[in-house]
Amino acid sequence: MNKTWFIIEKIIGGLIAIWGMIALYNITTVVLQAINYGHIPPPNLSYLRVFKMNHLNFLLALASMFAGTLMIFNDKEGWLLSIICAAMYTFTFFMSAKFNSKSSAQPYFEFFKSYSLMALLFLVCVILLIQKHFRQKYHSITKNWVWIIAILVILIIDKMIF
Repeated sequence: MNKTWFIIEKIIGGLIAIWGMIALYNITTVVLQAINYGHIPPPNLSYLRVFKMNHLNFLLALASMFAGTLMIFNDKEGWLLSIICAAMYTFTFFMSAKFNSKSSAQPYFEFFKSYSLMALLFLVCVILLIQKHFRQKYHSITKNWVWIIAILVILIIDKMIF
């Protein structure tokens, strides 16, 4: 693996780790505001309910922090987790952009169109991560790709149902 791909790997790992930190901060802020300002009424307020409403975002943010950090340290699990997280963020941003930009009655509906740019950024990360240089470095086998696809399918189904 030449120096260019080494630098690309570190940049992608850093971006995914930083994005995980930002996402985790935003999720905790939104949940805290929902609790403090009464958006979730007290009879329905429980840690389980709050976690159930935000579980995928929370877990994806944590996984992103670990994925980016592990990828920076040249760990195969970090590479696999980075592919999963970047692909999931791509899917999430495209779906959010599609559904939220259609309703002009929604406040800031134009803002949701910018989600497509974030989705494209994560799509570029996924495309770079599945290049031959990374597959050779991390010795990917068919079993790895089956795991990646299975986890992505489960996460997408979870996102669509909940």
